[in-house]
Amino acid sequence: MPTPAALLALLTLAAFTAGGCSGPEQMSGFPLKDARAQVQTAPADDPCAIRSGRLVLEVAQAIVREYPHTELARLKRAKQPMLLLWVTGARQPGRPPEVDLTHVSAPEDYRPGDRIHFFEGLRLLDRPLRTLHGRGLELRLAENDRTSAPQWVQVAHTIAGAGAGAAGAAGVPVPPSGAIDLVIELLRKLDRDDLILIWSTDADTLARELFAPPRMLRVHLTTPRRVRGGPGDGLPTAELDLLLYLEAEAGCP
Repeated sequence: MPTPAALLALLTLAAFTAGGCSGPEQMSGFPLKDARAQVQTAPADDPCAIRSGRLVLEVAQAIVREYPHTELARLKRAKQPMLLLWVTGARQPGRPPEVDLTHVSAPEDYRPGDRIHFFEGLRLLDRPLRTLHGRGLELRLAENDRTSAPQWVQVAHTIAGAGAGAAGAAGVPVPPSGAIDLVIELLRKLDRDDLILIWSTDADTLARELFAPPRMLRVHLTTPRRVRGGPGDGLPTAELDLLLYLEAEAGCP
């Protein structure tokens, strides 16, 4: 008599076979004679003229002196800061926008006024500059509310998975439209409940500034909101220092 595991395997195989017989006819590919690639090669005149470098966005320092959730019951709880980098392209008719989402949460181990060492040296962006033409960058520093943290991880993985299978014309992942809708809804919730600092720019502006020596920018971001009373009185509720620079691509000076 077959074991339960073997019986389950047989039932699964039978269901799969039956479904294959009764299901819709699968589309076939093109004949091999029509699909086999025709190859032409030619020496590249100057590959480094195209490979103009990688744009790197690195966190130098981050500090949060006041978090949004400061109810009395939460004052003694350590906080979990979060960074979100949202890289978008123009929406094309009939398709979702080309999107890249980077989500990083620090350990739930920081209190107001602590320097967030977990973020220091972190590369939020490292991408060939030629793939970022016409794209916008938006960076958010927030308090990671436990209720939304699993959703961010899920959405970031969905977008990364979609990018592994199909990328946009400029090499930026094109996620399913449902994932975009969920991201937008989460961003609204984040801005409403947990947002601390937000900064936006575009890659073309950064590129123009970085092509001049020393090919590096230090961006110091502070919040208009100030701490009121206690330690840090009068200082910005948050400060974020970023390094932006170009790195040569492999084989180019």
